[in-house]
Amino acid sequence: MPERRKLPRYVLGSSGKLMGAASFPENVSVLVLSLEGALISCSNPPQIGQKVTLKIEVEGSEVELQAEVRSREKTGSAGVMFLQVDDQTRERLKKICTGRPLARSSRPQGGR
Repeated sequence: MPERRKLPRYVLGSSGKLMGAASFPENVSVLVLSLEGALISCSNPPQIGQKVTLKIEVEGSEVELQAEVRSREKTGSAGVMFLQVDDQTRERLKKICTGRPLARSSRPQGGR
């Protein structure tokens, strides 16, 4: 079954910081990136629905994005959806994603 996401996701494997709750800022690994969100790994993932700021450090520059946590796993990963990405930031995200390998879905076929 084909992937049902609107935009492709790219393997990133970059470092970043997550801010937005009492235990933050927290260092995170940004595993996967798209123009609409990211999959992060951290020791204490925020709760679903929590608003956070994600700073992604890539190739000597930093991109700061407001996001909402949409999924959370006990393994330490969380999926975030970006909120109100301006045109300049969207262009920076496109440049970051260009040339990176596509991420494969880890969800079971037909799952959401």
